[in-house]
Order: sequence, then structure tokens, then C-alpha cells
Amino acid sequence: MAVDSTSDFYFFFSYARRDQELGRRGWSGDGDESSDVDAFFEDLRREVARLTGHDLRSVGFRDSRNLSAADHWPEETVSALQRSRTMVALLSPTYFGRDSCGREFEIFRQRCERCRNEHGKAIANRIVPVLWVKPDRCWSSIPSAMSPLFRDLNYSFPGMPSSYPASGLHRSYALKERSRVRICQALADRVVELAEAGPLPSLPDINDFNRVPSAFHVPPSEAVASQTSPASGASAADIVYVVPQRAEVERAGWMDVADRYDDRRGGWRPFPEAPGATVEAATEEGMRAANVPRWVHRDFPDDLGKTLRSAEGRESPVLLVLDRRALRLGKYRAAAIALDRVAHRNAGLVTAGSGDVSDEEVAGAFPNRHGGRVPHHVWTVPPDRMRYVSTVATTIDGLRRDLLISQVSSRPPEPARMPALAGPGRLFSGP
Repeated sequence: MAVDSTSDFYFFFSYARRDQELGRRGWSGDGDESSDVDAFFEDLRREVARLTGHDLRSVGFRDSRNLSAADHWPEETVSALQRSRTMVALLSPTYFGRDSCGREFEIFRQRCERCRNEHGKAIANRIVPVLWVKPDRCWSSIPSAMSPLFRDLNYSFPGMPSSYPASGLHRSYALKERSRVRICQALADRVVELAEAGPLPSLPDINDFNRVPSAFHVPPSEAVASQTSPASGASAADIVYVVPQRAEVERAGWMDVADRYDDRRGGWRPFPEAPGATVEAATEEGMRAANVPRWVHRDFPDDLGKTLRSAEGRESPVLLVLDRRALRLGKYRAAAIALDRVAHRNAGLVTAGSGDVSDEEVAGAFPNRHGGRVPHHVWTVPPDRMRYVSTVATTIDGLRRDLLISQVSSRPPEPARMPALAGPGRLFSGP
């Protein structure tokens, strides 16, 4: 079934703008400011047009505007997400760290799910993944809740060279390898096959792109629960990010690292080997690894001690995620010093980044806690994202276990059972 070029696109091109910027060729000094991402999109679009006879502009859609997740997304882009019959997703650590990419992916995931529910088609999955970087770098950035979905996707198609996906497609473009032609041809064959299998149902009531949950963050059921009620008991947790916002970093003059920060504290990207991965997504992955049923992300409060006392009253753990660089800013250092003076048995701490800030500086803000003085506090900067995830899981698991033990030991003993008669002259403990 040929696609109606006046209404539907063969594919929606989903990618991280940062990957486009990193792939620009101008660094070579030859004056070429195009990007490897641009080149791949154009190559794929030409191959699909060649196979279908459609105009270039009608076969693939890409939003090339540099919009942030908070911007109002154009109606044209949202419409294309609803009308395209397949999605070509350019996977990378940066991709998995972008809310906008997660929202695009979520819309397509839901459309595929709706197709499967309505028609029961085995070909309902219309997402064509492309590994832009090496597979191991991509896999380490996938949130654990999404791992089953990505495990079930096809990555290699007939006609592809053996070098893909082992080295990632970007390397083929950067080195101008001839293999990229065969990869594009195989991907185009797959896109046309899926697109012409039939239309993909659109989703009702997608009016505000920014309200669509990111597929790469908290699942919708957990997100709703965390927004409507505070965490309570050791089975839930509060997460507080001791992380400055981007505007604070810029005011401090730290322009060399400003692009790692975000208006959302959890949007901080501290992992050098996974430049697009956010600390929020990595922290959530650690929570899931520790089997924490519920958690709530908290903005940095005006009174950190009050937040900790409130959670302590609910017998809930609080995980502090520390950016060492924050301690060079007045309000965070003052909060740290105040926190250090009071023992909170429900508080744990993990360090995520800014290893250039010395241990001496950190110890100056936490003289009583720094080092091994307090359990469930990890002060070392992890070497990579996966070690951070493991540290979160270990820390929150130990904190919850100690809270449960404390709750049990603080309960009053049950009243002793009175002996009861069981026949003449005989006693037994009552039931």
C-alpha cells in the first residue's frame, strides 16, 4: 500500500540536536559546516524517494529548529509525529538524555501500541533504530525500564555490512566509508516496507507536546503517583539534587561547564563518557535497580533541614545527589554546613560529578560527615554513569534496610500472653 505523499510521511527523523552540532565538519578547516547527521538524513531521504518515486520533501520529516524541551513545539512538528508512518531514531547517549527525544519516542511508542491493540498486527512496531555510536555506549545509557523494548528492536537488516552496528554509523560518516551507502540502502528498504504495511493510528488529544511524558524518564504511573502525594515509609524515597541551575552556573562565570547544566537540576549531565545522559535518569535507574517502588524528585528547598525532618517523620529515606561544584556557591555551602551539624538517620548522599573540586573543599562544608564518619554517604566521584547507578542502588538499599530495622526495633513489645487452663491442673500458652 503506497503512502499518500499529500498527507503522510514515510518516516519521522528523531535525533538529538547536540549530536548534530558535534558532527559538524567545520573543525577540519575546509569550510564545510554541514553535519554528519545532516548528511545521513539527506542520504536516507534520497534512498526512500528513489524507492517510492515521491518528492524528497514528502518522504521524511525533520525539525531542524534548535528548540528546548520547554519551548512551545510547532504544530507542524507535532502533526508530523502523528502523520509519519515510521520513526527513524538516531540512538546515542545524548539522545537518551533529552526530554524532547523521549517525548517524540513516547508518542510513536503509544501509536505502535494502539496499532497492536486495534489490529493485532505483528508489524505494528514502526520504530527503526539507528546506532549512531558504538552499541555498548548506547546500551549503557538506556534507562533500565526501557531495556526490554530496545532489546526487542531489530538493528541489522538484510544488505548491511558486518561493520555495522559494531562501530556505529557516525564513524562510517566521519571516515567517509563506503559502507554507509549500503547501510542507508538497507534502512531505506526497511522504512518503505514498514510504511507501506498500512497507516499507523494517531493519538487523540495530543495538544501540548510538553505535557507528553518522556519515555526515558519515570513511567507515567510512577510520575502521577509522585506528583500527587508525598513519599511515605521506607518503601518510598525523596531525591534532592544539591545541584545548581544553569543560570546560577553562568552567573558564577563557569562558562566552560555551563552547557552541562539545565534549568531543571535533574537535567545536569555530569558523565563525560555519556555526555547526553542526565543525572535524573541515572538516579532513577539506580532506584529501579534497588527495587524502590516509589520516589519523588524534590527541587532544592529553602530549608533542607525541614525537608529532612518532614521525611524523617514519615520514616522515609532522602537521597541527596551532590554536585561538588555547588559547594562553591553561597546558598548550597550554607545548607551543607547547617546539615552537617545535625544527625539525620534517614539521609543518604551520593556524589555525581565535579571531580575537579578537591576533597578538602568538600570536607570544609561537611567536617562531621565527610569520609567514613556517617553510613550511606559516598563522597567519591564515580568514574562513569554505570558506577553512579550502582552507587545509587547500593546507597538507597542500605538506607532503606537500616530504616526498616530501626522501625522494627522501636516498636513496643507485644503484651505477654496469659496462660490458660487446659484440663485439670494443666497449663498451656493461649492461642
